[in-house]
Amino acid sequence: MRVGGLGGLLACGLLLAGCVQRLPTLRYRLTVEIETPFGVKSGSSVIEVTTVDQGKGFPGPEVGGVRRDAKGQAVVIEIAPHEYVFALLGKRRYYDYADGLPVGVLQPLVGSGRKSIGPNTDRVQDYLSYGQFHKRMIADHHLWPVPRTVPANAGDGQQDYWPDLVRFRDLNNPKTLELIATNSVNVKRVTLQIVDEPVTTGISAILPWLDNPSYVNAPPMIVNDDETLIAMTRGNFIRK
Repeated sequence: MRVGGLGGLLACGLLLAGCVQRLPTLRYRLTVEIETPFGVKSGSSVIEVTTVDQGKGFPGPEVGGVRRDAKGQAVVIEIAPHEYVFALLGKRRYYDYADGLPVGVLQPLVGSGRKSIGPNTDRVQDYLSYGQFHKRMIADHHLWPVPRTVPANAGDGQQDYWPDLVRFRDLNNPKTLELIATNSVNVKRVTLQIVDEPVTTGISAILPWLDNPSYVNAPPMIVNDDETLIAMTRGNFIRK
């Protein structure tokens, strides 16, 4: 329902930090380098993230926050002729990994005042407003390393912060998907850089079933990584 006139102004006033604000779109290049017997092989993907700052919200801050949506595709690394590793857009317990990765990497580096990094950065309550931080972030075009691990969200210890890696025994059959433990391949480094480049496309040429309607509408594939059952969906590979 559309609210206009005085009603619209009152509705905006109820959002204590102002109306919902769409922030400038950012694009970043995620690069994964893997050491192989054939030398270092790398792949990159430019991913676009749209961001909406929903303010503090009414009647409380739980209504507000920041919403992000990523568009792009998984990173494709050809480690040998016709042999590929895919760095996914979503992690096993964090589907929105690609959406929030730039914030997790850059927030400690551009003066926001946050003391730790990690995937749970939907509500930024730092010395800067989120809009100020966002402006600094998209203006920073340095090449930054993605840390191997970050502090766990709850309790002590560290959690993996590199993207999940998978491969297929048969590229034409999605049911042959295999998870790759990051310690079972020699990942040299993972980097992130804010860029002004087109979003990467073309993964469907390698995985043609991604555009098959029967797969697009199929329920998630369930993969067991000996720790948990993972729902592997099309959105791990491509988002439009």
